Formats: sequence, C-alpha cells, structure tokens
Amino acid sequence: MTKLDLAKAIGVHRTTITHWVKSDKIHPEPKQQGKPQLFSYRKVMMELGREPKEFYTLIYLSDVTCNEFTPEEELRLLKNFCVGNGWRFKIIIDSILSANSNELFKALLSGCVERMIISSMSSIGFVEFKYLKSLCDEKLIPIIPLQQITNETLDFCKHAILVVKKLAGTNEEILEDIRNEFCK
Repeated sequence: MTKLDLAKAIGVHRTTITHWVKSDKIHPEPKQQGKPQLFSYRKVMMELGREPKEFYTLIYLSDVTCNEFTPEEELRLLKNFCVGNGWRFKIIIDSILSANSNELFKALLSGCVERMIISSMSSIGFVEFKYLKSLCDEKLIPIIPLQQITNETLDFCKHAILVVKKLAGTNEEILEDIRNEFCK
C-alpha cells in the first residue's frame, strides 16, 4: 500500500509515516524504479507493536448467473477455493433488488481486502466495472475471475484423480470410498 493508504489505515498523517521511516521505526518494501514507495501493512503494524486489521478475500457474487453454475454452486466452489488456499473471505451477493454495490465499494475502501473474486463479469454494468477495476488497481487489489478459478480447480481435480488412481491401483473398494467422499 502507498504511504497515504498506510496513513489512512493506521489513522495518522502521511508526514508521520515519513518521520517513522526516517527514524527507522518502520521500513518500506524495496522500491521499484518508477513506482511509488510501498509498505506492507502487516509488517508495519508488527514494527509498531500494534494489532493489524484482519484481511480477507472478497467474493462478489451476483444472483444472476451467466454460466453453467447456479449461484449456489458458484458460492460453494468459491468458498472451497478460498478455504483450500487458506484465505479468509467475505461474501457480498449483489441482487437487482439490493444496494450491495455500496457495500462492495465500502469493503474495497476499508483497506482490508487482499484480493477480489468476481463471479460473472456480465452481471456488473460496464461503467460500474470500469470504476471497480480502477479502484482495485489503485488499491493494488487483484481481481480474480471465476473462470480462472474454475480452470485451476478442474486441473487440480484431474491431477488428484490421477494420483488417487495410481495409488489405489485396481482396488475398487478404495476408489468407491473416494468417490463417495467427493460426491457428498
């Protein structure tokens, strides 16, 4: 995060951040040429002896889906993906009848979102998506589309199936147990 973002997240003026860096109280990330000086929020909070905010992955779902999954299937897939990666997550479900876009932008501005997963690009209006992408770029929040997760998850499952088949060999009892476990 930038010096200004860090100052806002901690609740101090940006000149305080500059003073802390000069006095060696906190340390920025290695500077990249042509890029602003960036800070790791967690690292700075540890250097200050403060408790950091809890960060999470933001899952933004629409109750209107334009792919092969129902909203419930999408939600289950995305929850499992986050859990499998060890990510905490928060879910915002956007409905035609709700005003959850405001909740989405509040979450992104909170400084606690590490990454964002969007279920269906077509469920978000073009202008809203442009603003959303611009805000995520500014806050260095990567946007992960559902399709990318689906492909990664399917590749992982195919690999897991090959490994299980190799380990189980022709033992039908083991293969049946595994099928039953995965198809719950």
